[in-house]
This record gives sequence, structure tokens and C-alpha cells, in this order.
Amino acid sequence: MNGFITKHWQQMVITVLAATVFCYWLFLYPFIPVVREMSQLFLWTDDYFLERIMIPGGLALYLGEMISQFFINPVNGAIAYTIIFLVARQLSDRWLRQFFPTMKVACRFALSLILPVILMWLAMLPYVPLTLTMAVILVLGAGCVVMAVPRTKRLWVLLLAIPVTYWLAGPAVKGIDYIAYDKEVGKEMGTYEEMECDMLFRQGEWQQIIRRFPQPESPAVRSAVLIAYHKTGQTDKQELMNNLVIPREQQGNSRSVFNIGGMHFYVNFGSLSSAFMVSDMAYQLYWTNIAQQAAFEAMEYVPTCNKSGRALKRLVETNIISRHYDVARKYISILEKTTFYRRWAQSMRPLVDHPETIGSHPFLQAAQKEYDNSTDIFFI
Repeated sequence: MNGFITKHWQQMVITVLAATVFCYWLFLYPFIPVVREMSQLFLWTDDYFLERIMIPGGLALYLGEMISQFFINPVNGAIAYTIIFLVARQLSDRWLRQFFPTMKVACRFALSLILPVILMWLAMLPYVPLTLTMAVILVLGAGCVVMAVPRTKRLWVLLLAIPVTYWLAGPAVKGIDYIAYDKEVGKEMGTYEEMECDMLFRQGEWQQIIRRFPQPESPAVRSAVLIAYHKTGQTDKQELMNNLVIPREQQGNSRSVFNIGGMHFYVNFGSLSSAFMVSDMAYQLYWTNIAQQAAFEAMEYVPTCNKSGRALKRLVETNIISRHYDVARKYISILEKTTFYRRWAQSMRPLVDHPETIGSHPFLQAAQKEYDNSTDIFFI
């Protein structure tokens, strides 16, 4: 047994570290990868690829967005970050072997963990795109390829590799899309409380919301908790409405962003996550105007000015409800070029091509009826 441990201790430690990274993202911070996914719209089109590859760092940008689309599922996010950790460690180890061949194994192993740990720390900052991580990995990979070339040809390969790698990976400190945004921009992505609650609300985890946020700080989270109490049967519809909306004369100094027939929707949002929560809450309550406005507001908070697949999905729904079928069809055409929204978009296309079939969709039918009996205050 001692001989086995002595021979395979590195593999054993790496296995433990990989399991730790996976559990860290899946059980402690699953909402951070989810926020990354809803902050972008990755399309499988030639134009989308060429638009990115034609700029310095374009391949790093493309790969970062391609990987981020899988973060729609927290399990996928944990798996992806675990793979990134392992790849970065392996590449770091190869560099250390090349430049410090006489270094002690234990010392080299410890040093090879520095870069992966830094990349995991950067991953905790949702406003820093995954582009930077991809750029670092591309540079390390290119370096390993160059070092594998015989010394007699290495100079010529290096002269070619430098401009090519620069164009594909960028300068890896400042560049297109992966400059580290300041803290004020970071706040616009939402607090951890808002990110987590938004993820749970999206999943319909009502008991989890009530248990996790007994004293919420965010107005959007407070409203989400109220709806969670209603969803679990602990409050009725009238009590929910009494707490969500207040008369104009009772508004006082409290901030409210939406007016519903003289009543104010008692929630305001100041981040991407809270805006999406407002959209989801309004959509479930048949407040189509608010749901659509909040989806647009959410996209405005994306630091890279990207579109959002999640927001476009909501815009399809609200435009079907308001009978703007041509607009809904436009968004459906975009979502059909994605990976994880394609099937849903295809299921919506028959509804816009044949509106008479909306009656087979209970929620949209009820929402249309409610919309017809309300005032379209946003002229959607």
C-alpha cells in the first residue's frame, strides 16, 4: 500500500482536488455559472463565428461563450469548471517540466496549482467573461506545442506561432471582451443573494427560497419570497397582492417602478438578476407589460452589451400574448440557432404560425385573456 501511494500520490491528490472543485461549484456557488449563461446569446452560425474570429482574441472569446452556454444547467457548470481546472494544471505542469527539469516533483506539483487556483478565483467574478480563462489556456497550449518541436525548427515555428497566438488568444491582459470590469459594473450583475434567489425562482424551488432567505435585503428577493409563500399555499392570492402592490397614496418615499391600475408594484431592480426575477414574477402573475419591460431592462445590465437567450425567450412569450406574432417569430428564428433554447423555440413556432392553436396552451391562453382586459401601458 505504501508503495502504491508513493507511486500514484499525484493522481490521488488531483482526483481529490477535482472532486472538491466540482462540489464547490455545484453545492456552494451554482448560481454564478448560471448568471454567466443568461448574460449572453451563443449562436451556431457562420456569421457569429466570423464576427468574433476577425478580432484579436476572437477565438478565446468564441470558446468562452461556447462553453458558457452550457451553464444553463448548474451541473454542467460544475463539470466545465472542473475540466478547466484540470487542463490548466496539466498545462502548467508541462511548462514547469520544460523550464525547470531538475525541480523536485512535490515542489513542481505545488507550483502547478497556482494558475488553476487563480482561474477559479476569476471565475467567482461573474462580470469577468470566460474569455480571459480561454486566452490563458490557449497561450499555454500553444507554448506546449512550440516546445514539442525539435530545437532546430523551434525558432521558425515560434516566429509563426507568436502572431497567430496573439490573434487567436489576444494579449491576455487587456483585450476585446475580457478586460476586468470595475466593481460598479460587477454590482449590476446582482448580489449573491439575488443571483441565488433568481436561480431558485427559475427552478421553482419555493421551499428553498423560503428557507434560504428569511430576512432578504433585496426588494426583488423580498417579492420572490412572498410569491414562494403563495406557491406553497401559506398565503392566498389576496394576501399576496396586498403585499406586492400598494395604493398610490400609500407609496410615500418607497421606490416603485411599475404602476398597475393605480397600484404600485412594490419592487425595484438594480441588477441583471433582480430584473430577471421581476420578469419571472410578473409573467407568472399575468402582468405581461411588466414581464416584457423587465426582460429588456435585464439585457441592459449585461456588461458586454450581449443579448441574452433567457431574455429573448421571455420576449417570445410576451409577444405571443400581446399578439405581435411577427416580432415573436423574429426572436424564435434567433433562438432556433442556439443549443439549449432551440427545441423550446421550435415548439413555439406553430403557435405564431397558427395563432388559433394557442388555445391548446393553457397558460398563454389565460395570459392573453388577462392582457385583453388590461391597459397596455408600455405600447408593446
